Amino acid sequence: MATPRRSLVALTLFCLIIFSCLEDVTSAGAGRRSQRGRGKGRGRGQVALPATVNFVVVEPDEKIFNIVDFRKAAASAMDDYEAGPGEDDSTPDWKMIILAFKAACQHPGKARLVFPKGQYRTNTLHFMGPCRATRLVFQLFGDLIGPTDMSMLPNPFWINFARLNNVVLLGSGGTIDGQGQGVWKNCLPNGCSALPPCNVKFDYNNNMVIKGIRSINPKAFHFHVHSCNNMRFENLFLGAPDWSPNTDGIHTSNTTFVRISHSTIATGDDCISLGHGSVEFDISDITCGPGHGISIGSLGKDGRPNRREKSVRGIRVKRILFRGTDNGIRIKTYPKPIPNQVHDVYFEDIAMENVKNPIIFDQEYSTKNARTSSHVKISDIHVRNIRGTSARPIAVNVKCSKTFPCEGLDFFNIDLRYIGTKPAQITSSCINARPSYGGIQRPAPCRPLYT
Repeated sequence: MATPRRSLVALTLFCLIIFSCLEDVTSAGAGRRSQRGRGKGRGRGQVALPATVNFVVVEPDEKIFNIVDFRKAAASAMDDYEAGPGEDDSTPDWKMIILAFKAACQHPGKARLVFPKGQYRTNTLHFMGPCRATRLVFQLFGDLIGPTDMSMLPNPFWINFARLNNVVLLGSGGTIDGQGQGVWKNCLPNGCSALPPCNVKFDYNNNMVIKGIRSINPKAFHFHVHSCNNMRFENLFLGAPDWSPNTDGIHTSNTTFVRISHSTIATGDDCISLGHGSVEFDISDITCGPGHGISIGSLGKDGRPNRREKSVRGIRVKRILFRGTDNGIRIKTYPKPIPNQVHDVYFEDIAMENVKNPIIFDQEYSTKNARTSSHVKISDIHVRNIRGTSARPIAVNVKCSKTFPCEGLDFFNIDLRYIGTKPAQITSSCINARPSYGGIQRPAPCRPLYT
């Protein structure tokens, strides 16, 4: 028969065991909840590259593939590789780059593809996945130089990253030079019959970091991001003359969960343009100018069944400096009966320096005296803490659709001064919209006009 003391000890041990088990279960549940919280918005089954990793430092378990080490092998080892459109297998630089990539891609661990200092002239480059590498870093010390002969670029891109996962494109002093000057001059008189190739196109990639890259003189866009998920762009310099046509800095379409930050974009078209299907974007700490500002759109242009446009939503644009740009923040849609939506958008903490159209929402984009109105519905748009100078008297210009007037426009603390050469008072204009206002309002709130 157990003594009272032994019974008490046994009871105490039993309680401790139960408490320990409950604590483990609670901790595990909290861990799962925490993981769900961190992973929210990353896409099903996706694991983001950690923000704390210093990709410049080579890790002990990382294998280095130097493209120059493949130069000798490139002379004879490409017989089993069939060059694709625009890929010139007679170019030594192209051969060694492709060989080095194939080796790094198939490495069963962390791999780093290094471009040493120097110039590498190449035609179309396809970096196509999937890869066995658990993480692949492209490190650019040297300069990639694009062709001037347009016949060597039959694709809508010069460099293409496609179907890759956990990839880093790291600039370490190198430059991507598209040599687009000749193309711009041919396009300027009457425009281009077709959009020329961009410097870099990203297709169907997941979990990618593009950091420290310098891109100049593209024939069209610097970067075109299509059907990607969880992309991070930071510390970029994207440059082209202010007269260069179609040279958007970053253009996106059908892409989710993107962060663009701490970059300078000085180009001839939109610094950043968000096409249809751009969802959950965080854009911050950007200097834009020259250029056409940061735009949502253009939307509502293509109504073909196989190209049905998707909505743009969940956009955060903050801490931006626009310097000498044609536009600041812009939403643009065509006056066509093609349905779409733009909603849940925040423009915050933005400085304007001598901007022609600081705030412009244009639903008659690229068309004068249109017979139809846009079927793109704009709603839930928040414009807050905008300050600086306007080069034109109409600093806030909201021109919405007659069929689908804008709703839920919120303007708070707008403080703009007119500094144009002609004497005028700073004003605002609102057509088919009735914004709400708070805080400072200069120019004064507009009188809504419905057409």
